[in-house]
Parts: sequence; C-alpha cells; structure tokens
Amino acid sequence: MLSKNSLWSMAGGAVPALAAVIAIPIMVGSLGYELFAIVSLIISMTIFFFVYDFGIGRAMTFFISKPRRTGDDGISELVGSALFYAFILGSLTAAFVYMVSPFVAEHWLHINQKRLESVNRAFQIAAIGIVPSVIANTFKGMLEGRLEFRHANLCKMFSGATIFIAPLLVVASGSKNLVYISTAIVATRYLVLLLYVRYIIPVMDLTAIRLKLTTLQAIYKYGVWAALSGFISTMFVYGDRFIVARYLGSEDLSIYVASQDILIRYLLIPWSMAIVLMPVFSAGTLSQMETFKLYKKRQKHMGALSLVITIVVIFLAVISAQFLVDFGIPLIARDVVIVQMAGVFFCSISQLPLIYLYAQGKPRLITMIYTFEALVYLMLAPMIFRHYGLSGACAVWSGRLVLEYFLLRLFAQRLMKWK
Repeated sequence: MLSKNSLWSMAGGAVPALAAVIAIPIMVGSLGYELFAIVSLIISMTIFFFVYDFGIGRAMTFFISKPRRTGDDGISELVGSALFYAFILGSLTAAFVYMVSPFVAEHWLHINQKRLESVNRAFQIAAIGIVPSVIANTFKGMLEGRLEFRHANLCKMFSGATIFIAPLLVVASGSKNLVYISTAIVATRYLVLLLYVRYIIPVMDLTAIRLKLTTLQAIYKYGVWAALSGFISTMFVYGDRFIVARYLGSEDLSIYVASQDILIRYLLIPWSMAIVLMPVFSAGTLSQMETFKLYKKRQKHMGALSLVITIVVIFLAVISAQFLVDFGIPLIARDVVIVQMAGVFFCSISQLPLIYLYAQGKPRLITMIYTFEALVYLMLAPMIFRHYGLSGACAVWSGRLVLEYFLLRLFAQRLMKWK
C-alpha cells in the first residue's frame, strides 16, 4: 500500500514538473523578459496558494489519520469546521491581495508605466483564485488522511500542470494580454476545486457536514502554527522573488524566476514521497524501532534520487551553456542553475524530517525554526541583494535551504532520540 501511494505521489509531483519544463522556455521566448517576469509573478502567487494551505490541509491529514475514534459524526464536524475556516481565511486573504495589488504594481515592482494598469488588473484577478485554492487544499488533506493518494494526486497533477498549461495556451493563441493570462490561470483553480469535490463525494456526504466550535478550536490550535511555519517556508521557496524583484532588473529577474520555477518542480517528488508517511507517523501505531527503520529507508531513497538528479542537472547546465548563449540567454544563467540546484538538493532531503515533525504534532517547533531563518534572512539578504545582485540572490536562496535542512534534521533526531 505504501509503495503504491508513493508512486502516485511521485506522479503527482512529476507531471506538474514536466508541464513547467515545457511551458516556461516557450513563454520566455514568446513574451520576452519583461512580460514573462510579470507573468511569472502571477504564476508564483497561484503556486503559493497551491502549496500553502494556512495549515488546514496538514491539520486535516493529522486529525483524520488518527485511530478512528471520532466516527462519522466526528468526521462531518471536522470537514465542516475545516471548510468554514478555509473559506474565512481564503476570503480575507483574497481581499487583502486585491486591495494591495495597485501599491505593489506601482511602488514595489519595476513596471513600465504603460503596462501599469494591466498589471494591476491581472494581479487583482489572480486574487480571485485564492479562495478555491485554499478550499481545495482542505479536501486534499482529507484525501491524504484517508490514504486516498490516488485521487489526491490525480487532482494534484491537474492542478500543478494547468498552472503552466493555461497561460501557455493563451500565449499560443497569439495573445500577450496579461488580463487574459491571469483569467485563464484563475479558471483552472475553480476546475481543480470541482475535481476535488468529484472525488470527495463518494467518501463523504457533503450535505451532512456541520460546524462545531470545539472542533474548529482544535483545527485552529494545530493549524495556526502549521500556517505560520508553512507561510514562512513557502514564502522563502516560492515568494522570495517578490522581494528579489525590488533589487533586480527584468532580465535578471526572469533568469532567476525561470530557473527557479523549473528546478523547484522537482521538489514535488520528494515532498510526495514524504507526505505519504505523515498518516503513518501520525497514527502512532508503529513502534519506535519500526518508525526509525521506515524513516531511514525512505530518507536513503530520497537522498539517492535527489543526488542523481542534482548531478544530472548541473552536468546539463554546464554542457548546454554555450548553446543557450547562441539563443540569447546570458551565460550567467548557467551559474544560476548550478547554485539554485544545490539549494534544491538540500530542500529535497529536508522534506522527510519536516513531515515527521508535523506528524508528531510539532508545528510550533517548525515555526520557531523558520522564524529564526527569517530573522537571519531579513538582516542579511537586502544588503547582499544590493551588492551582489543576481548571484547574491541565488546564494541567499540556496544558503537558507542548507541551514533549514540541518535545523530540521537536528530536531527530528532529538525527537526520535536517535543514538
């Protein structure tokens, strides 16, 4: 069962990665650096809420995977309370993003004045996709908690791939209209939500769900720390480009984002290999020795796979450098790929200790780790960006992921009391 779930989870990561690898170079070539830099930020915001779930998805997986002591009524209350929580948080966030979009477009990003209005409208339209994304993540957590990884990852494949396919289809039709591109991306979020509902209906009577205050409080207690840690982590991996955009020109930003967007697709694979173990670790039915052996075995597999992928990517970056220069891509893109891939490697092997800590009900500890990283980042990153530009941005991004791995590993070992 575990191997089958792992294969489905790996497919759930591989399909979106393939879509990104195909779509991003085509969009860069068709849109040019300036337009792609804007589109990449719209895609990034969508991906952020594809990955980030305010801690609700993880809370659902944590509570549903516990030994069945709640019964059907308990599950109904859990789902109903989680959906209410997701709708409120998603709506407030969407309203906030909608309102601040004009400020971000005009005062933060280096936007050409003639594009300012369309950029603002595109970001405001993208905000409309936040609510269905958060609700869909709630359903994803429920499916994973019930070990329905086939259905969860079919939805994940569709969700992750269409983020790139939708704008690619708009560009392929001959349009470079940012509003059309953003609208196409948002449309996929509602289609994804419908697909999740399609798989939830056979296992859950949605008409029977109800809100219960004590259940809502339990979700909040677990979810608030998961939300904080998830926000910081996801912001660093997917959202730091909004900070970097303040310091880089459109060409450097496009190189930074395009390389990052392609490389981090791989992270969906180690994450998928790790997440299937969260219900197992959360249930608490394994002995300490069985948990230890399972953890070490999966970490060994993930480390070996990630090392091979890292070596292959760096090799390809080196041998294809001159070929890319001939097509107008600066040579520094090679160095960007190499430095960012080093960060991706450490991020990939940090997924299992991260999931183990979540499964042990330690989102507060994870938040403290990420908060420490955030403080270090805020003290050092702006200075490095100003003095070293694109190279500094890549070094900061990867360096933080190295630090994160060692911190997560340290606390996972202490919790497991490894010798």
